[in-house]
Amino acid sequence: MSSRNEPVSLGKDAVVQWASALGLVCEVLDMETAWEQARITFLPHAAGRHPCEGWRLVFPRSLRLQSVTGGADMTDTICHEVVTTYLKQLRLSRMARDCEPLGSFAEQRGLGYLGYLQALLEGELAKLQEQQLRQRLKAAAFPYQKRLEDFDFSLVPCLSKIRLLELAQGAFLAAHDNILLIGPSGIGKTHLLLGLGRALCLAGYRVLFRSAVTLATELEVAHKELRLPRLLAQFRRFDLVLVDELGYLPEASPTAELLFQFFSDRYERTSIALTSNLAFAQWTQVFGNEQMTVALLDRLVHRSHVLLMEGESFRFRQSLQKQDSLS
Repeated sequence: MSSRNEPVSLGKDAVVQWASALGLVCEVLDMETAWEQARITFLPHAAGRHPCEGWRLVFPRSLRLQSVTGGADMTDTICHEVVTTYLKQLRLSRMARDCEPLGSFAEQRGLGYLGYLQALLEGELAKLQEQQLRQRLKAAAFPYQKRLEDFDFSLVPCLSKIRLLELAQGAFLAAHDNILLIGPSGIGKTHLLLGLGRALCLAGYRVLFRSAVTLATELEVAHKELRLPRLLAQFRRFDLVLVDELGYLPEASPTAELLFQFFSDRYERTSIALTSNLAFAQWTQVFGNEQMTVALLDRLVHRSHVLLMEGESFRFRQSLQKQDSLS
């Protein structure tokens, strides 16, 4: 046996010797081809389990295995081990774990082969979807978790809860539309932005969160390192980029043109959701150049759901309530 990773053809005596080491005897139904087809395959996960230290017999259909002790048919046991091995090699770990208990369940319920296969595939698919969701949430880089269900819409009566929940289903992404949350500080714009992003992650979309300051810094560094096109291409992999607190950038920031390039790059290709405490007429404070600001607003507002928010600051209200409770 030159390699422990490759199947090896053996003669009859060698197969019987290995079967004996495993506590099995062979009943040959087709003497012409059985021993020529019999093979031994090394399975790393089985190392040390049997006296053959990881080598496993792979028998053709014409071989029948029986227990030395009781003569009981061992076909099901061998088949289970072989199927489990194949499933693990295919990285179907949930199916490998569930194939035996679900087999008993399917047999008791009379589900048949297709019903059994469906149950196995549903479990594997559920595991895959859980893994993908964890990956999407991690890639989104949310600074903290917020849910739309936890937002008190009664405190912002001008905002339609029904409309926001409809947007959270993601239909606007197919049209490459944007969402603009405009309003004063402290009324929950960031909460809604993060809650919207989380809901879309749960719905299967790829989302990325960036504060406006962080985004501007990334663009500036990429520009200096001559890799701005590559960074913009990376952003395009996400169905939605969340940009928070656009109005808090320094006045006439030197990265204004880079931000303009970022927003223009996504226009009618992918979507943006952003928050700003500035009314549209004040956006020149961020971009400096009035002509560039007008061009940007023309692109953003053209395909956007503009949600204007008004109300008293949540943080200010909570501060007053805390003071009242202490007095």
